[in-house]
Amino acid sequence: MAVEPYARRIWPHMLVTWVRFVGGRWRDPLVGRDILVGVAAGALLTNLGWLLTWLFPRLTGLPGSLPDVSLSTLEALRRGAHLVTALAIDHTNAILNNALLIVLILVILRLLLRRTWLAVAAAFAIGIGAYWPAYSSPTVYLIFTSLYLGIFILVLFRYGFLSVVVISAVGALLTGIPMTFQVSSWTFGGTVVALALVLGLAIYGLRIALAGRPLFRDELAVSAPLGTRP
Repeated sequence: MAVEPYARRIWPHMLVTWVRFVGGRWRDPLVGRDILVGVAAGALLTNLGWLLTWLFPRLTGLPGSLPDVSLSTLEALRRGAHLVTALAIDHTNAILNNALLIVLILVILRLLLRRTWLAVAAAFAIGIGAYWPAYSSPTVYLIFTSLYLGIFILVLFRYGFLSVVVISAVGALLTGIPMTFQVSSWTFGGTVVALALVLGLAIYGLRIALAGRPLFRDELAVSAPLGTRP
């Protein structure tokens, strides 16, 4: 709240759809667009994380990252009401520790350094050094963190704060909840809930962004009348 006036003054476009969203304009097409972008980017970053921390080390022989087991992950294993608690924990931590924290750091650095590119570069360096001890392979860590921060900051400046909030929420759902595609597994229920929430958010964003327009054009309906020349 303290840095919001500075963010509005420095990067006003970043908060346009966020202000509309918190103001109750949930059917605004721009709000739907930014939610859809956030879901797509969040899913992309999650898959990149799985690729670089699981598949890439196995293909190259490099050590992967250490297991990331959080309180919410353990809580989700208990299912039922505990799964709902885990979802709430993940959602809150994602917004506070990812979206709000990165924007806060960017605004403070921009006020100190006076240049946006310097603030982005400094935030990039801080982000890369923040969790270094959690990874056993510097190569995997540098690749993943660079891609993550690059896409995150690109979406932030191109689409705004609402999109990166959705990125953080989607990433938390897909990584904080134990995922499995074995129907017989006792953790399959959590997988269904997490994927259903992400898919529902994507469908909502798409419908609102279209604003009543059809997703695919009917070429026969828009074709020129008979007897007219193209």
